[in-house]
Amino acid sequence: MALKFNKATIIKNKFWILLVLSGTLAFIGMMFLYIEEPSAKHIETLKSTRRKSKDVRGEYNDPVIATQAERAVEAEKLKLKVWSAAYNAQESLLHWAKKVEEDFAFQNGKFIVEIKIQKDFPADKKTWPEDTPTLIHGLLTEYSRDFINVTDRNGKEVRFYPMVAMNLPSPENGKKMVWDNRLSNYRGKLFAVTFQTGKYFADGLTSREASIFADTYASQVHDILQLVDPMNIKGEGVVLLKDWLYDPEKLPNDDGKGKALKFIRYVSDPWKINTDITKEAWMAQEDLWVQSEVYRIIRSVNDSISKFKGKGGEKRATAYKFQNDTFDLDLTLQADSSLTFQVKNRLKKRQRLDLSFRVAMSKSQSPEILKVSGLPLMPMGDKDGKDTYMQTFTPNKDLPARQGIYAVEQVLTMDSAAVKRIDHVSIGSNGADDFSHSHRTFPTNLRPFDRRDLPASDPAVGGIGGIGGIGGIAGIGKGFAGEAPMNLLFFSGHGLWPNRYVEVTDQSRRIPISLVLIVDQDHVDRVMSTFNNSRLRFLETQVLLNHYTEQIQPPPLPIEVKGDGGIGVLPKFGFGGGREQPGGPGFGAGTSTSEESNMELVIYGIMTLYQRYHPRPLNVERK
Repeated sequence: MALKFNKATIIKNKFWILLVLSGTLAFIGMMFLYIEEPSAKHIETLKSTRRKSKDVRGEYNDPVIATQAERAVEAEKLKLKVWSAAYNAQESLLHWAKKVEEDFAFQNGKFIVEIKIQKDFPADKKTWPEDTPTLIHGLLTEYSRDFINVTDRNGKEVRFYPMVAMNLPSPENGKKMVWDNRLSNYRGKLFAVTFQTGKYFADGLTSREASIFADTYASQVHDILQLVDPMNIKGEGVVLLKDWLYDPEKLPNDDGKGKALKFIRYVSDPWKINTDITKEAWMAQEDLWVQSEVYRIIRSVNDSISKFKGKGGEKRATAYKFQNDTFDLDLTLQADSSLTFQVKNRLKKRQRLDLSFRVAMSKSQSPEILKVSGLPLMPMGDKDGKDTYMQTFTPNKDLPARQGIYAVEQVLTMDSAAVKRIDHVSIGSNGADDFSHSHRTFPTNLRPFDRRDLPASDPAVGGIGGIGGIGGIAGIGKGFAGEAPMNLLFFSGHGLWPNRYVEVTDQSRRIPISLVLIVDQDHVDRVMSTFNNSRLRFLETQVLLNHYTEQIQPPPLPIEVKGDGGIGVLPKFGFGGGREQPGGPGFGAGTSTSEESNMELVIYGIMTLYQRYHPRPLNVERK
């Protein structure tokens, strides 16, 4: 129903209606005034306080300063703790050739920074000046061109090695004394020897040290290659080095066609020791340290799949179980000492059954090598049981008696290895055909260890040229950022260039690397996780994974044959060309029978090498 107004009634009572309405509006207005006035006062007070606060300054009192100083000390302790742990993990890796370490003890020897000779000194050793962790007082007992020996206050003989930058003041007429046989004239005199422990990166090399280094440097290459059990010309070994079969009598220079081999980087030319090779020697050693860790990681990956977990025993007619990621084994030593060997496939793909195992069955003798051969194992869970194979091995009279079953290990071949081939290694290079950077970290200006090696006109220059071949240059001028004087690129023609680091600090040197490996697809994660656990703090920046469709075969070799005309040489051809080849598994037609599982793994990353710990204790200029 619509609401109706009585006009006459409203007009008649308009006085009272206006009185109520005006009273209501007045009350509302008074309430607004009551609220607004205190708010304005508060706002004004706040503005006044803000104006005054601008002139207020904090005061650092003694308690605040002491607290901040304590925090700084704790932070320094933490930094040194992390530094120490990181360096100690790497220390065993950062060694020079055996001869260098034996003659000069670069790792832990005492190297002279300064010698002071005291002509007149007290006979009572208790009154000699105090020693410190970097200062020893003692009597000179022996001089050699490579070291001196002094006998300290406790009668202990201490050996010291010379440093290029050391100071040898003479007690006679204040003239500077050089390191030569004149030092032997001071036998029995008191020497105050200030020293450092070990060589720090880029410390100068004496002429004797440089000479021994040059003679022994290349011997380290074989030590690195042997880490991965490389495949040799007899077909023995596990990991193939691209385009080269391992020969302990030769160094890998090229593939015979003038093509540089890039699975290992080293200086292949003779060292020019008539010049100062200090910086190049350190960089060359650093390359070997990095590659030694890379090859160790590859060997570790392969070893991890060859080891079987399980516990054996000496009970007869009892099955002992062992397992790795690939196979389950049940081994039973029968009463007549025959061994029942059962192998079961753990993968969801067929596996070739032409395997060898090392089985430890004697506590004092070497393991027996048993070869298990049969039809390929079907994928795990085959309904007909063809994923399992059993073979019995009778005792060998020429071997020690079988006492029990203690451990099992698979003898790897290239087919069964996780890492099958090493194709390429690049260290600290921005070269056009030898690239250490991933797309995520390029362009990055690489810098030298010593900033004094940067050109004065362009302190940010980096990534000039590239290292190609084996420690040498692949096309000088390729990848150059404009024209640059050659002395900015190379020190003395050994093919090593200073601009190689992403970052250099007092604690570490960070260097980019890249690798190309052929791996089994089932073990890609294993390879990556092992690299990420590297002692050199490997930081992955990019990974490329491609299916590798080609067969993995060793490079061709000439074969000597005897005929009516004497010994001749057949033309070179690849293994598996229909002619029987000497050697072990891996040589022959279809060397790699699992092409569908081979992957080309390209890894980019940054490795961190820590500087020697403890920090250098003395501020001495180094050459």
